[in-house]
Amino acid sequence: MSGFNIVGKRIFAPDGSEFIPRGFNFLGYRYGKTNQRAGTVWINGQPRVIGPYIEDSMVYAEAWGVNTIRVCCNPLNTTLGGDTRAESIANAVEEITSRGIVCMLEYCHHVNGQAAGYILSSTTNPSLQQVADIGAEYAELYKDNPYVWLEPINEPGNMNPASQLDSWARMYQVLIKAIRDTGKTNPIVCNGLFFGQEGVSYNANPVPTGSSAILSRGRSLLSFRDPNNPYAPIANYNNILFGIHVYETWGLDTDSYTQEQYTEKLRNYINRVHELDLAIFLGEFGSDNNLNPTEKATQASYAISREKRIGALYWDYHGDTGAGRGLTPTYVIDNKNIQGGYTITPLDGTKPTNLRPSNGGRHNGEDFWNWLRYWDNTLYKSTLKIGGVNYFGKIHTVLGLSKALSDTTIRKLSDFIYKIQLPSDSSPYPISEYFVLREDGGYLLREDGTYLLTEDSEIIYGSLLREDGDFILREDGTYLLREDNINTINLGILREDNTFLLREDNSFILREDTVIN
Repeated sequence: MSGFNIVGKRIFAPDGSEFIPRGFNFLGYRYGKTNQRAGTVWINGQPRVIGPYIEDSMVYAEAWGVNTIRVCCNPLNTTLGGDTRAESIANAVEEITSRGIVCMLEYCHHVNGQAAGYILSSTTNPSLQQVADIGAEYAELYKDNPYVWLEPINEPGNMNPASQLDSWARMYQVLIKAIRDTGKTNPIVCNGLFFGQEGVSYNANPVPTGSSAILSRGRSLLSFRDPNNPYAPIANYNNILFGIHVYETWGLDTDSYTQEQYTEKLRNYINRVHELDLAIFLGEFGSDNNLNPTEKATQASYAISREKRIGALYWDYHGDTGAGRGLTPTYVIDNKNIQGGYTITPLDGTKPTNLRPSNGGRHNGEDFWNWLRYWDNTLYKSTLKIGGVNYFGKIHTVLGLSKALSDTTIRKLSDFIYKIQLPSDSSPYPISEYFVLREDGGYLLREDGTYLLTEDSEIIYGSLLREDGDFILREDGTYLLREDNINTINLGILREDNTFLLREDNSFILREDTVIN
């Protein structure tokens, strides 16, 4: 089975379609709580008997229409309570992935007994080597299951991120190498500093690059020497997904900054990450944090995830959020108030009738439901792959289109692109200024370790066939494939110099009046 692939800032599913992670955080093995309260809950006058474990959760999670579940675990910490069955992780992975849902397995939620604030080292509990070793075990166990993504640590770093940049990079290099040495190529999630938030300050000011791990050191996780062997050759590491947790540094309700200012802070940050050609998502959002109300951060998450086409995972499915907020009205289970994802009704995939409304409290279920349904209608449904299996060992360019195309159209596009040849050395524009069939931000048209286009090659004009996740076939600021106002491919013009297009050996593949139906 082919796997997920990260190309620049975009994630593509095994079938080549655009993948936006969207779903829940679940509480897992030795977390300290079970994923949901066990017992009987009365919903709309009807009793519902539920179990506490992840395998008991899936019928309710599926009713939300999610595609990703992050399972937060502490297999190396035996002092916490909760679900302590040794087989729990295996059960969770099987129950989640058998439904075609990504299981993002996070296996070091607490360090030194705290859920946030530390960089793994030889003296932490657990140690860096222990986490690397168990990560390698999970990688070996699940390397043939593309729906298992590994996330080594929850929320690294403290209040002084500028002093922790290098230790953050080295920590993740150790963890990434341990996973990749097993042959597992699935995405690895690497979270930023400042308790995983990367927001750095409790205001709406832009994040300084010098205090951001992802902005200042993110690309160092894609290509590095063995951190324990300075004489080792540099190796490339693909499929790295960066994550941040969006809480009070991204929107504190009690301060004087507006919603628009906090939304702009998140927009500015994501723009800068994308300019580095890095993929990022919001690993946690949707809850108050440390008694701080953070609805501004939640609303910024909804807005920017749509705008920048990045995923997000709601914290948390367990639903122990407190009065006046959460996915649903408050219900009582086992003498405890709860507003969890497992209390919705009906369970047939239609909009639940008991969501907390948009004007009914912070982090409400109606906003989350509407955000999930937004993606149902706006995902790029088709892709055009060139050169076989995407990303690993072949030319891996993917064109994300906003609607399903006919086989005839795809064959036409494939034929046009297939016939493109390199221009002569006398072409006037150096390749260093442009990108053609862009790969991972480093090289162009790579196949089986060779470079079809090298950095000293030259190209006819501008940027042909640029894949940036949003528009396709861009030439010098214009769009070679135009899109209409609803992002649907309308017609293919493919202009060059206002006359003819995609020139090959002095013949013309497409004329200006050619239209792709």
